[in-house]
Amino acid sequence: MEKYILTPKLRNSYDGSIKPRRDISDILTSKLLFQKINYPMYNSQLTEFPDINNKVIDAVEPNSVIYFQYPLYITSDFQIDLIRKAHMKQCAVIAIVHDINSLRGLDNTLEKDIELLNQFDVITLPSKLVREVLTNAGLKVPVVIQKDPFDFLTNTPINYPTFSHTVNYAGIFPLLRLDF
Repeated sequence: MEKYILTPKLRNSYDGSIKPRRDISDILTSKLLFQKINYPMYNSQLTEFPDINNKVIDAVEPNSVIYFQYPLYITSDFQIDLIRKAHMKQCAVIAIVHDINSLRGLDNTLEKDIELLNQFDVITLPSKLVREVLTNAGLKVPVVIQKDPFDFLTNTPINYPTFSHTVNYAGIFPLLRLDF
């Protein structure tokens, strides 16, 4: 049994749509020996890969686990097609949920999100409250609550705060500095 993680096939980005997904992929591949599968994340990329789902499934070993990073911002039909093909190959499909767009007030309806999420074998959610909202709306699949919030990987050195007895005042006068 192999473990795969769908990774956005996009340039690096430091915003909230790409970086968390890349970081999760990097952690799972480096620490837990997952294999990355580059996958389109926006509808505009689908024209470049008309049979991407077939290519993905051909590369996946039977009886494996495929982790989605939800949402992918591609059509539901395209995602359901990949899940269905994975199931036909006896693979488990797990969704790591970053956002529920309908709860954010974006274009999807909650029913559409639920319909897609119910295709997975298991989903992870950021909180019990989100699970309650989705379950009340018809979510049927098992849910794992993420224990900690997502965090970004960084190479930036950590600056630890230090205590000082200095107070700085700024205003219309030149900087006034008082040392106690």
